[in-house]
Amino acid sequence: MADVASALGLDVRAVERLAQSGDLPGRKVEGAWRFRSAEVADWAGRHLGFLRGRDLKRRPAPGAELLVHLALDEETVAVPLAATTRRSILSQLVELADRSGRITDARGLLDAVVEREKQQSTALPGGIAIPHCSQVGTYVQERPILAAGRADHGIPFGDPAGRLTDLFFLLCCTSYRQHLLYLGRLSRLLSDAAVLDKLRAVDTARKFVGALCEAEEALCAVD
Repeated sequence: MADVASALGLDVRAVERLAQSGDLPGRKVEGAWRFRSAEVADWAGRHLGFLRGRDLKRRPAPGAELLVHLALDEETVAVPLAATTRRSILSQLVELADRSGRITDARGLLDAVVEREKQQSTALPGGIAIPHCSQVGTYVQERPILAAGRADHGIPFGDPAGRLTDLFFLLCCTSYRQHLLYLGRLSRLLSDAAVLDKLRAVDTARKFVGALCEAEEALCAVD
Protein backbone atom coordinates (compact mmCIF):
# COMPACT_ATOMS: atom_id res chain seq x y z
CA MET A 1 0.00 0.00 0.00
CA ALA A 2 2.72 2.47 0.98
CA ASP A 3 4.78 1.64 -2.14
CA VAL A 4 1.81 2.31 -4.42
CA ALA A 5 1.02 5.56 -2.61
CA SER A 6 4.64 6.70 -2.94
CA ALA A 7 4.83 5.80 -6.62
CA LEU A 8 1.60 7.63 -7.43
CA GLY A 9 2.35 10.62 -5.23
CA LEU A 10 -0.85 10.01 -3.25
CA ASP A 11 -1.70 9.94 0.42
CA VAL A 12 -1.81 6.37 1.78
CA ARG A 13 -5.36 6.91 3.04
CA ALA A 14 -6.42 7.94 -0.47
CA VAL A 15 -4.99 4.72 -1.93
CA GLU A 16 -6.75 2.64 0.72
CA ARG A 17 -10.04 4.41 0.07
CA LEU A 18 -9.72 3.92 -3.70
CA ALA A 19 -8.89 0.23 -3.27
CA GLN A 20 -11.74 -0.40 -0.84
CA SER A 21 -14.23 1.26 -3.17
CA GLY A 22 -13.03 -0.87 -6.09
CA ASP A 23 -11.87 2.17 -8.08
CA LEU A 24 -8.19 1.18 -7.85
CA PRO A 25 -7.54 -2.43 -8.95
CA GLY A 26 -6.21 -4.49 -6.07
CA ARG A 27 -7.03 -7.49 -3.90
CA LYS A 28 -6.68 -8.37 -0.25
CA VAL A 29 -4.48 -11.34 0.62
CA GLU A 30 -4.42 -12.37 4.28
CA GLY A 31 -5.64 -8.95 5.30
CA ALA A 32 -3.11 -6.95 3.25
CA TRP A 33 -3.70 -5.17 -0.05
CA ARG A 34 -1.79 -6.48 -3.08
CA PHE A 35 -1.48 -4.64 -6.37
CA ARG A 36 -0.19 -5.55 -9.83
CA SER A 37 2.05 -2.90 -11.36
CA ALA A 38 0.56 -3.19 -14.86
CA GLU A 39 -3.01 -2.79 -13.55
CA VAL A 40 -2.11 0.19 -11.38
CA ALA A 41 -0.19 1.81 -14.25
CA ASP A 42 -3.19 1.47 -16.55
CA TRP A 43 -5.47 2.92 -13.86
CA ALA A 44 -3.09 5.80 -13.16
CA GLY A 45 -2.91 6.80 -16.81
CA ARG A 46 -6.70 7.11 -16.92
CA HIS A 47 -7.48 8.59 -13.51
CA LEU A 48 -4.54 10.24 -11.77
CA GLY A 49 -5.12 13.69 -13.20
CA PHE A 50 -8.72 13.74 -11.98
CA LEU A 51 -8.00 13.17 -8.28
CA ARG A 52 -8.72 15.93 -5.83
CA GLY A 53 -5.90 18.00 -4.41
CA ARG A 54 -6.40 16.66 -0.91
CA ASP A 55 -5.50 13.16 -2.13
CA LEU A 56 -2.08 14.28 -3.36
CA LYS A 57 0.86 14.32 -1.00
CA ARG A 58 2.03 17.87 -0.47
CA ARG A 59 5.51 17.00 -1.61
CA PRO A 60 7.91 14.07 -1.81
CA ALA A 61 10.33 13.60 1.07
CA PRO A 62 13.17 16.18 1.15
CA GLY A 63 15.91 15.16 -1.24
CA ALA A 64 13.62 12.90 -3.29
CA GLU A 65 14.97 11.78 -6.66
CA LEU A 66 14.61 14.32 -9.45
CA LEU A 67 12.77 12.38 -12.14
CA VAL A 68 12.01 15.04 -14.74
CA HIS A 69 15.64 16.15 -14.79
CA LEU A 70 16.68 12.64 -15.82
CA ALA A 71 14.23 12.23 -18.69
CA LEU A 72 13.63 15.66 -20.23
CA ASP A 73 16.02 17.89 -22.17
CA GLU A 74 15.87 20.48 -24.92
CA GLU A 75 16.22 18.04 -27.80
CA THR A 76 13.00 16.24 -26.81
CA VAL A 77 10.94 19.43 -26.42
CA ALA A 78 9.25 21.64 -29.03
CA VAL A 79 7.85 25.11 -28.31
CA PRO A 80 5.65 25.45 -30.17
CA LEU A 81 4.60 22.08 -31.54
CA ALA A 82 3.93 22.43 -35.26
CA ALA A 83 1.20 19.79 -35.25
CA THR A 84 -2.49 20.71 -35.20
CA THR A 85 -4.33 17.37 -34.97
CA ARG A 86 -4.31 14.51 -32.44
CA ARG A 87 -2.47 12.17 -34.82
CA SER A 88 0.09 14.76 -35.85
CA ILE A 89 0.74 15.75 -32.22
CA LEU A 90 1.48 12.12 -31.36
CA SER A 91 3.69 11.77 -34.43
CA GLN A 92 5.73 14.84 -33.53
CA LEU A 93 6.12 13.74 -29.91
CA VAL A 94 7.46 10.36 -31.05
CA GLU A 95 9.87 12.15 -33.41
CA LEU A 96 11.10 14.25 -30.48
CA ALA A 97 11.53 11.17 -28.29
CA ASP A 98 13.47 9.47 -31.09
CA ARG A 99 16.04 12.27 -31.00
CA SER A 100 17.25 10.87 -27.67
CA GLY A 101 18.68 7.83 -29.46
CA ARG A 102 17.02 5.51 -26.92
CA ILE A 103 13.85 4.63 -28.83
CA THR A 104 14.20 1.16 -30.35
CA ASP A 105 11.25 1.29 -32.77
CA ALA A 106 9.77 4.71 -33.47
CA ARG A 107 7.11 3.40 -35.87
CA GLY A 108 6.05 0.74 -33.40
CA LEU A 109 5.90 3.31 -30.60
CA LEU A 110 3.71 5.63 -32.66
CA ASP A 111 1.33 2.82 -33.55
CA ALA A 112 1.13 1.78 -29.87
CA VAL A 113 0.52 5.32 -28.65
CA VAL A 114 -2.18 5.91 -31.29
CA GLU A 115 -3.86 2.63 -30.31
CA ARG A 116 -3.75 3.64 -26.63
CA GLU A 117 -5.47 6.93 -27.44
CA LYS A 118 -8.18 5.07 -29.37
CA GLN A 119 -8.93 3.00 -26.26
CA GLN A 120 -9.22 6.08 -24.06
CA SER A 121 -7.83 9.58 -24.34
CA THR A 122 -4.97 10.56 -22.04
CA ALA A 123 -6.25 14.14 -21.92
CA LEU A 124 -6.54 15.48 -18.35
CA PRO A 125 -8.11 18.57 -16.81
CA GLY A 126 -6.20 21.80 -17.27
CA GLY A 127 -5.43 21.41 -20.98
CA ILE A 128 -2.86 18.64 -20.39
CA ALA A 129 -2.32 15.23 -21.99
CA ILE A 130 0.22 12.53 -21.05
CA PRO A 131 0.25 10.07 -23.96
CA HIS A 132 1.91 6.69 -23.40
CA CYS A 133 1.56 3.14 -24.65
CA SER A 134 0.24 0.11 -22.79
CA GLN A 135 3.37 -1.97 -23.49
CA VAL A 136 5.62 -0.24 -20.95
CA GLY A 137 9.31 -0.91 -21.57
CA THR A 138 8.88 -2.20 -25.12
CA TYR A 139 10.14 0.77 -27.12
CA VAL A 140 12.72 2.48 -24.89
CA GLN A 141 16.09 1.40 -23.55
CA GLU A 142 18.52 2.48 -20.83
CA ARG A 143 16.43 5.15 -19.08
CA PRO A 144 13.10 6.98 -19.33
CA ILE A 145 12.28 9.61 -21.92
CA LEU A 146 9.90 12.56 -21.72
CA ALA A 147 9.05 14.27 -24.99
CA ALA A 148 7.01 17.42 -24.49
CA GLY A 149 5.73 20.57 -26.04
CA ARG A 150 3.06 23.21 -26.24
CA ALA A 151 0.63 23.85 -29.06
CA ASP A 152 0.04 27.57 -29.50
CA HIS A 153 -3.61 26.82 -30.15
CA GLY A 154 -5.35 24.12 -28.19
CA ILE A 155 -6.63 21.10 -30.10
CA PRO A 156 -9.42 18.58 -29.45
CA PHE A 157 -7.66 15.66 -27.77
CA GLY A 158 -10.51 13.86 -26.05
CA ASP A 159 -10.91 15.85 -22.85
CA PRO A 160 -14.09 14.46 -21.18
CA ALA A 161 -15.43 17.98 -20.70
CA GLY A 162 -14.75 18.91 -24.31
CA ARG A 163 -12.00 21.40 -23.47
CA LEU A 164 -9.01 21.90 -25.75
CA THR A 165 -5.53 20.58 -24.92
CA ASP A 166 -2.29 22.51 -25.44
CA LEU A 167 0.36 20.91 -23.17
CA PHE A 168 1.61 17.43 -24.10
CA PHE A 169 4.01 15.02 -22.39
CA LEU A 170 4.85 11.69 -24.06
CA LEU A 171 6.02 9.29 -21.37
CA CYS A 172 8.32 6.35 -22.29
CA CYS A 173 9.56 4.25 -19.36
CA THR A 174 11.52 1.02 -19.01
CA SER A 175 9.35 -0.57 -16.28
CA TYR A 176 5.85 -0.31 -14.80
CA ARG A 177 7.18 0.94 -11.47
CA GLN A 178 9.11 3.68 -13.24
CA HIS A 179 5.97 4.49 -15.24
CA LEU A 180 4.00 4.94 -12.01
CA LEU A 181 6.67 7.16 -10.49
CA TYR A 182 6.66 9.46 -13.50
CA LEU A 183 2.88 9.61 -13.78
CA GLY A 184 2.69 10.53 -10.11
CA ARG A 185 5.39 13.18 -10.37
CA LEU A 186 3.96 14.76 -13.53
CA SER A 187 0.44 14.80 -12.10
CA ARG A 188 1.72 16.50 -8.96
CA LEU A 189 3.71 19.12 -10.87
CA LEU A 190 0.98 19.83 -13.39
CA SER A 191 -1.68 20.22 -10.72
CA ASP A 192 -0.06 23.57 -9.88
CA ALA A 193 -1.69 26.39 -11.86
CA ALA A 194 1.45 28.53 -11.52
CA VAL A 195 3.54 25.82 -13.22
CA LEU A 196 1.04 25.60 -16.08
CA ASP A 197 1.11 29.38 -16.49
CA LYS A 198 4.91 29.32 -16.80
CA LEU A 199 4.87 26.50 -19.34
CA ARG A 200 2.36 28.44 -21.43
CA ALA A 201 4.35 31.68 -21.23
CA VAL A 202 7.81 30.46 -22.26
CA ASP A 203 8.95 30.81 -25.86
CA THR A 204 11.81 28.30 -26.14
CA ALA A 205 12.45 24.64 -25.40
CA ARG A 206 15.21 25.64 -22.96
CA LYS A 207 12.84 27.79 -20.94
CA PHE A 208 10.17 25.08 -20.99
CA VAL A 209 12.62 22.53 -19.57
CA GLY A 210 13.90 25.07 -17.08
CA ALA A 211 10.42 25.91 -15.80
CA LEU A 212 9.50 22.27 -15.25
CA CYS A 213 12.81 21.35 -13.63
CA GLU A 214 12.64 24.40 -11.36
CA ALA A 215 9.17 23.35 -10.25
CA GLU A 216 10.40 19.82 -9.53
CA GLU A 217 13.32 21.12 -7.48
CA ALA A 218 10.90 23.16 -5.37
CA LEU A 219 8.57 20.18 -4.99
CA CYS A 220 11.37 17.92 -3.79
CA ALA A 221 12.83 20.60 -1.54
CA VAL A 222 16.33 20.11 -2.90
CA ASP A 223 18.98 22.07 -1.02
